[in-house]
Amino acid sequence: MKIITLLITLIGTSAFAQTEAFSLPENATPITTAAYTPLSPCTMSETDDTVDTGFGHTDTYEVADNFVVADGESFSVEKITVRILVNAITSIPDVTVRFYEMADPDFPSQTILSEQVVTPSSQNVLGTASGLNILELELDITPTTLDGVNGSETTYWVSIYTPNSSSNVNYIETILDGETSDTTLAKFRNGNDQNDDWESSYLVTDIMYNMDPALRIIIEGECTALSIEDRTLQYFSIYPNPIDAFFTLNPKQGVTIKDVVLYDMHGKATKVSSVDNKTFDVSFLSSGIYLLSVTTDHNTTVTKKIVKH
Repeated sequence: MKIITLLITLIGTSAFAQTEAFSLPENATPITTAAYTPLSPCTMSETDDTVDTGFGHTDTYEVADNFVVADGESFSVEKITVRILVNAITSIPDVTVRFYEMADPDFPSQTILSEQVVTPSSQNVLGTASGLNILELELDITPTTLDGVNGSETTYWVSIYTPNSSSNVNYIETILDGETSDTTLAKFRNGNDQNDDWESSYLVTDIMYNMDPALRIIIEGECTALSIEDRTLQYFSIYPNPIDAFFTLNPKQGVTIKDVVLYDMHGKATKVSSVDNKTFDVSFLSSGIYLLSVTTDHNTTVTKKIVKH
């Protein structure tokens, strides 16, 4: 078991009227930030030594970006750290954290995997910039498990939203240098409307803008290897087991089974055919223990021990 820190940067824009980008003047107070060392396999990083700009308002807009979990890994997210630029009278009593699957290479799914309203475990003012406090929020969340099971790394999205902020002076910290860990733009949408489209540009006084290229968020948790049983359940279920004459494979949504092979304990392979693409006849096999090898359209082969009566 490894304790890992995932530092990702959110980049992107928002296409909602009255969205504001906040820029610091040249003489703004620099805020030195810690550098984080990438830890394989569940990490990517983008660092910057100063607070350059911010984007908001986070009480109105939900901002999300993608990150990856390596194939065969299970990432249990336990803590998130974000920075928000606020004035002296703004308080942020809670933060809504949402996780999404990937709908396509550029957008989160509309279906929320996990949603938590989290009271910050700590709120620290790191310094000031152009009259605003740089407020670092640490969020201890209920562990959320995300698995890498697609035969390659699996992409997820995380979003931040602060609907109960005491004012609209709340800007997510952004940095001016482009991110190197991923090229997908982050997305923004109206946080009150979960059916609203994700956007990648924002409109101010009839002019369309792109946001600064990176926004910082830190995700921390534990990363462990998936067991064979975990990987099997992500792709299909099998029943009954032990087997008398027939067994059924039920693929999960979005998974197609391409090939099924049984191996006896001597390594001899036997192809098995399906009656209806789900039910397989093994009545001709002798009693004993076999290894079932199932190949899916995700370019993944999963093995499962079965018992034939």
